Amino acid sequence: MSIEKAADEMAAARDRAAERADRRRTHRLQVRHIERLVEQMEIRNLKRDRQVSDEMWLELSRLEDFLPVPAPPSLWKARTTVHLHNALLDWEGNLLDIIAPQRRLYPDRNEQD
Repeated sequence: MSIEKAADEMAAARDRAAERADRRRTHRLQVRHIERLVEQMEIRNLKRDRQVSDEMWLELSRLEDFLPVPAPPSLWKARTTVHLHNALLDWEGNLLDIIAPQRRLYPDRNEQD
């Protein structure tokens, strides 16, 4: 192998590593966004505040533009924070199925209620 070819391969490997790191960063950010909303719904449910505000709907529509998976239909039908919380958990699961497909192999993913 020539030095030039080795340098090219090293540069290509560096580019691939940087791309994977960027993708991991984006995935972490996506999960953090949806987890923050899940936590907000949990807090509102504990306070017995069941109303979904207009600001929350706006934030959810922005989040849908940011995530690589669409929101489940149940999210847009939710009229209380309890139903919205459940839909957010479903959405988070769909997101994790895309960004961490190996999780489908976990035994607890196949359990039925």
